[in-house]
Amino acid sequence: MIARLGPPTWAHRHALMTMLEALALWFQTRLPVVLCAASEEVASSTGLVDGLGLGVSTLHFDVVRSEPRRGKRLRGVRGISELRRDARRSPS
Repeated sequence: MIARLGPPTWAHRHALMTMLEALALWFQTRLPVVLCAASEEVASSTGLVDGLGLGVSTLHFDVVRSEPRRGKRLRGVRGISELRRDARRSPS
């Protein structure tokens, strides 16, 4: 999953960690997480890095820091019509 998150000031302070734990439980595996933040302040506000700027490890996920890359477009979910078509094809 690739996500571009909004400002962390708008979110509950535990929301991101709770979402990652929920995804790990959903997929029943420990998740590798790559955090690419615009600044050290933004990275530390997520709660996914410690006081030294290193990624945290929990029972559910491991965080690795990455430097922002310029000029890369995030690839994500296709159009809703394609998703609905795929949902109709999948066996229930």
